[in-house]
Amino acid sequence: WVHIAGKEGIEEVGLQQWHKAMQALNIRRAEASQMFAILRAIPCTEHSHDAKALSRKAFLDAMRGHAVEANDTLLRVLLRLSQEYGPVSRAFETFYPEELLAPDSFMEYVERTLDCEEMEVRMLFSHLDVHREGHVAIDDLLDALTA
Repeated sequence: WVHIAGKEGIEEVGLQQWHKAMQALNIRRAEASQMFAILRAIPCTEHSHDAKALSRKAFLDAMRGHAVEANDTLLRVLLRLSQEYGPVSRAFETFYPEELLAPDSFMEYVERTLDCEEMEVRMLFSHLDVHREGHVAIDDLLDALTA
C-alpha cells in the first residue's frame, strides 16, 4: 500500500496516483484503470465516498486470502453472463427474491438462475457477506457484477 500511496499514513489514493504507481510496475493505463474499477466494486466494509478514490481498507480487503479467488470467480461469472446475455443485468430480469437469503436459499437461486457450480456460489456468498451475518441479497450479487 505504501508503494501505491507514495508514503505512510495515506488512507485513500486517487485514480491519478493509482496510475502513477501502476506505471512504475509497468502496468499500462488501461489495465490499471480496469483494476482500479474492479477494486472499487469489491464488496467491503469501507469504500471511499469519492468514486475516483480507493481506500486502503478496500485494497487490503481485496488482497486478503480468499478474496483474490472470490474476485476471480466474480470475473469468470461476469464474463460468462456477458457472453450469454450481453448486459449482465439481463440475467436478473426474471423474478428473484429481494430479501436477504440464508446460504442454502442463495445457493439454490444462483446455481439455478446463473448456472454456477456449488463451490462458486459458496465462495460468492462468503465474499458478499462482508459483515458475516449469514445473509446476502441477490441485489448484492447484481451490484458486484455490474458496479
